[in-house]
Amino acid sequence: MAVKLGLQLYSVRNTLKNNYKKALKEIAKSGYRYIELANHNAYKDYGCGFGLSSKMLKVILNELSLEVISAHIAPLDKDNIENVIKYQCEIKNENIVNPIEFFPDKSSVLRKCELYNKFGKICKESGISFLYHNHFHEFQKFDDKHILDLIVENTDPEYVNFEIDVYWVIRGGVDPVNYLKKLGNRVKLLHLKDIPDNPSMMINLFKTINPNSPIKMEDFSELISPKDFTEIGEGIINIQEIIYYANELNNIEYIILEQDHSRLSEIESIALSIKNFAGYK
Repeated sequence: MAVKLGLQLYSVRNTLKNNYKKALKEIAKSGYRYIELANHNAYKDYGCGFGLSSKMLKVILNELSLEVISAHIAPLDKDNIENVIKYQCEIKNENIVNPIEFFPDKSSVLRKCELYNKFGKICKESGISFLYHNHFHEFQKFDDKHILDLIVENTDPEYVNFEIDVYWVIRGGVDPVNYLKKLGNRVKLLHLKDIPDNPSMMINLFKTINPNSPIKMEDFSELISPKDFTEIGEGIINIQEIIYYANELNNIEYIILEQDHSRLSEIESIALSIKNFAGYK
C-alpha cells in the first residue's frame, strides 16, 4: 500500500485530556506512527492542543517514534496564525487544516475563501500546506452549487487544498470516489471512519432536514448521533474501493483514521480500526 496510515487525535481526545503521555504511548503501541493533531483551543494554545511546548512534544514523539503529519487548528485567524505556524514549523509538521466551518449563505462562503487564500499564502511562505476539511453540510447547495464546490472554485490551488473526509461525503449524499475524482490532485489527505449497518438516522442527512435552511453548529450537533459511527471495517463503507483510488492519486500521502464516537473505549477503538485496516490492500 503506497499511502501511509495516520491517526487523528480527536479519536482519543478524552484519553489525551486525562493523561496525554499514556494516550500517546497507547497510540504507538497500537501500531500508529503518524498522527494528526486536534487543537480546538488555538487562542490559548498555539500548538498541539494539550498544552505542551514544541520542545517537549518533540521529545515525547521521538521517544515513541511518532511523527506529526498534520494539525487541525481552530479557531484560526489573523491574530494567531503566525504563532500557530511557528509552532508547527518547530515540530516539522507540513499541514495545517481548517477543521470545520459553517456558512449562512453564498456570500459568506466567498468571504471565507478570500481568507483561506490569505492563510494559505502565509502558510506556503513557511513551507506548510493549508487544507480545508469537510463535513456533510458542505454538500448543501447555494445557487444550485455545493458549498464545497464553491470553496474549490474560489480558492487558489497554490495556497488552498483539501483533506476529504469520506464518511461525511457519504452523509452529504455524494459518492466519495466520484468526488475524489472530481477534485483530483487538490486532495492531499484523506479521512476514513465507517458507518454501522443500522444507523439511527438516514445515511444522507439531507433527507432528514430542510436542505435549503442554513446549517448552524447547533443544527449539526443535534443531527450527529454517537450510534452512527463505527470502526474501520465494521460498517458498510466500501473501504477497499476508497483505498484503491487513494493509491491511484499520487498526491495523497496519508489516509488518516478518525473515530468521532465509539461503543468501545477510545484506545480499544483505534486498535480495532488499525487491525481491520491491515486486512485491506
